[in-house]
Amino acid sequence: MKQRIVTATLAVTVLGVLVAGCGAPAGVVAPATTTTAISSPAPSPAATADPTTAPVPVQVPPTAPAPAPLPAAPDRSLLTVVDPFAVTPWAVDGSGDPPADQLAHIGAIGAVTYATPGGPPLGLIPGRTLSDLTVVPVHEVSAGGAWLRVGLTSRLALPGEGPVNGATGWIHVGDVASLTLITTRVTVDLTTRTLTITEADAVTYRTEVAVGAPASPTPVGTAFLVSRWTEGSATPQIAALSFHSESLATFKDDPAVTAIHTYRGPTRGDVSHGCIRIPDPAWAQISALPLGTPIEITEE
Repeated sequence: MKQRIVTATLAVTVLGVLVAGCGAPAGVVAPATTTTAISSPAPSPAATADPTTAPVPVQVPPTAPAPAPLPAAPDRSLLTVVDPFAVTPWAVDGSGDPPADQLAHIGAIGAVTYATPGGPPLGLIPGRTLSDLTVVPVHEVSAGGAWLRVGLTSRLALPGEGPVNGATGWIHVGDVASLTLITTRVTVDLTTRTLTITEADAVTYRTEVAVGAPASPTPVGTAFLVSRWTEGSATPQIAALSFHSESLATFKDDPAVTAIHTYRGPTRGDVSHGCIRIPDPAWAQISALPLGTPIEITEE
């Protein structure tokens, strides 16, 4: 296993082997954050000068509850990095979860990950995953929004040793830079070999695709978009997903990450190592998807 990606520069040397022909990523601009100013209530009007008049009670608006305090800070340098290179058997299996409604944009220092809210810290979601800032779907909210169960890019287990995909973990909201609603979704139908994009439940794009061969099928379930980059290889444009192959433990000595990518070859039929091959014109649509977009892969 090569050294885990820690900067965009190092990513150039290792992304090329995650998926067939993957290579150097493009740069990413951090999303803007919004700060809401909270004003103090205006002072009440002065009481009348008549000393015989009882003072008028001042109506003070209720105070908003303070955010839940951040758990005791662990040494983040000692935590396992939760990224596509990691296997996290302690993670919560979220493969049966309903579709997520919002995305969590992880803060620059990453998010400490737990198997249960307030439990022992078990890993660290980095602020950047592969070539992009980390954005993950939120599957469950607890303690009034203080704790979020989010999708992970790691594997639950290696193929043949247990369920591979669907890993989730709990993080504290204090490690989240912002939350956004999900309006864009992608569906890949392995039976019809089609990819469909919807925006607010309305279909905006559809194309034919190639999917996994019988010996290396495309995994079924709901993944999410992790990172995108372009390169000069047989797979020029690549969008890495949170899913991994359920038949291949590695691909070219690195994790067999499932991706949506263009290809200098067939883009129809059951022919890939598990990735979803799209025709060149479809890349404009895939490249416009927000990071974290759910990718539902179905098979009738």
